[in-house]
Amino acid sequence: MSRDDGRLMHSLLEQAGFPGIEAEGETLWARLSASGPEFRADPEGGAWILTLLWPVRLDTATLEAWNDQNPGAFLDLAGGETRLRMGAETAADLDLWAKTAESMIQTCLSFRRRQRERGEGM
Repeated sequence: MSRDDGRLMHSLLEQAGFPGIEAEGETLWARLSASGPEFRADPEGGAWILTLLWPVRLDTATLEAWNDQNPGAFLDLAGGETRLRMGAETAADLDLWAKTAESMIQTCLSFRRRQRERGEGM
């Protein structure tokens, strides 16, 4: 990756409205919102891979359902957390990332709530 590529992605992240953008080597870090979770952008070939971790361990069925419905935004488990990964090259990709990341968070929150419902009253 060239410095220009890093500057271009930094600029795209800013234009898309992601706050708190910082560089650490070739990796860029940003937040989904001012108080939202942090995600990373890593160069890979001519694109960038955006990654968001969420501290919920989704089950296999939920991961498979998500991946069937979202072929360009892959969910798996990493270090005991749910990990969203998606490629990005353009401002349109970043708009899709914001929506997809929020959808992933809602999926995780709903999954956690369903787990709690089973144990209520016991």
